[in-house]
Amino acid sequence: MNVVAQFNDSFERNVSNHFELFFRTFYNHFEALSPQISAVFAHTVESRRHEMLEDSILMLMSCSAGKEASVELKHLASFHARQGIDVRMYDDWFEALMQTLTELDDTFCDADRHAWQEMLLPGIRYMKDYHE
Repeated sequence: MNVVAQFNDSFERNVSNHFELFFRTFYNHFEALSPQISAVFAHTVESRRHEMLEDSILMLMSCSAGKEASVELKHLASFHARQGIDVRMYDDWFEALMQTLTELDDTFCDADRHAWQEMLLPGIRYMKDYHE
């Protein structure tokens, strides 16, 4: 199976099929990593958080597919920079995502992890580089 198909299958199993549980679990993991992360989302309603996470995954994925940052990803990077988001939060974000997938998906395997890395890490690298 190719990386895109592997990613899409995992995304479907975890995000599309278990929307509420996935997002709740992700934010529990993400916010537990740092009080600074909790502070960023302290005044954001839950439905908006879910929307932001899904949009972020799709923007990051498009960077991998298109081999360059989309206009939306560039805007997100600029917004995060203006907000003073700590560059380390990007690694925390991905770590929380992997924790969530591992916890919720009994079939999550090394091939799935590799697919998520291949599909999201180029965009995460862009976001981190934008800050530097």
